[in-house]
Amino acid sequence: MGVTRKRIMILGGYGQLGRSVAALLAREREDEIIVCGRDLQRAEKTAGELSRKYPGRAVSAVRADAAYTEELVAVLADIDLVVVCTTECGSGRGVLEAAVRAGVDCVDLRYPQSLAGEARALQKDIEQAGRCFLIQAGHMPGLASVLLRLAAGGNGDAGMVELATAMRLPAMTSQGAAEEIVGIIRDLRREAFEAGRWRKVGLRALKKVYFGDPFGTITCIPVRLSELDDLPGELGLRNTVMYVAGGYPLVDAVVVPLIMLSGWIMGRATTRLFARMLMRGTNVSAKPPFGAVFQVAAANGVDDGEDARVKVRLWSDDSYRFAGAAAVAQLLQYLDGSIGGPGLWFMGHEVDPRRVLADMERMGVTVKTGEDAG
Repeated sequence: MGVTRKRIMILGGYGQLGRSVAALLAREREDEIIVCGRDLQRAEKTAGELSRKYPGRAVSAVRADAAYTEELVAVLADIDLVVVCTTECGSGRGVLEAAVRAGVDCVDLRYPQSLAGEARALQKDIEQAGRCFLIQAGHMPGLASVLLRLAAGGNGDAGMVELATAMRLPAMTSQGAAEEIVGIIRDLRREAFEAGRWRKVGLRALKKVYFGDPFGTITCIPVRLSELDDLPGELGLRNTVMYVAGGYPLVDAVVVPLIMLSGWIMGRATTRLFARMLMRGTNVSAKPPFGAVFQVAAANGVDDGEDARVKVRLWSDDSYRFAGAAAVAQLLQYLDGSIGGPGLWFMGHEVDPRRVLADMERMGVTVKTGEDAG
């Protein structure tokens, strides 16, 4: 059976995540890849690097600013799929609207949970256009649904499922990137799925989670992700919690709680202040091991979460390689027609979890299961 080649545009393709996604796609498939961003020189440089690394692959560059919908509509005119990796401010719903208007499929890797609501507001337009939109895709969000479905086994035989992830980068040098992360932290909903419903939890619900070697024990915050809104109930689970952490003691213990507690006082000046604190705390704490880890533990009883057995642990010493592998492992299932179709979907709800893990491992992520993961 022949392979259908697509024209895939990576929006934000010269950023850390975008480069990882583009490189893995070039390695895995023969599709044409278009690196897109508002800085054409950087896009061309990334495209050139990929062309040299993967001879024979069609890789090119184009300029467009994600904050301007009309620009995107124009560059999407002859594209089959846009993969959204950009973190540009002001690029929220406009990117999704541009994809609908241009009549292209869309896979959205962006974190902000508000984007799920933005996408739902466009659901009828997406369906009428006959396009496939896969949102909340990649590492976080994305893997939470994949691993929850794997742990639950589709029949709710686990009374408690505990998900946890942490990322540790070598340094943070961009004020803009730090402000983006401040916004992400503010976006977190401190909730856990308890006794069949989502409930708010306070900062006292922070938990020290053991992530195995080389990460050890990290203090994590319980959060609710949009991709998990209905999923625990659909899987017949009574208790589910998702923990996240940055892996920097000073940041996790002081800066993140301050940002989360700041609430309505968060203005532009406060955002800049917290961003500087975030950068300082990260850089002071930044020391090996670096990378990303994501794990799921399950227990048969309702109240034995503390003794839950780790069923799967994924990790890499490169956070962006990890994120890229998570994204591409899911994206491959869309590209070969295993998932998709007109409509709006949460990516992690649609993919085959075991295939995702196998493909991530093939792309260099360490995957441990069962007793090996404990």
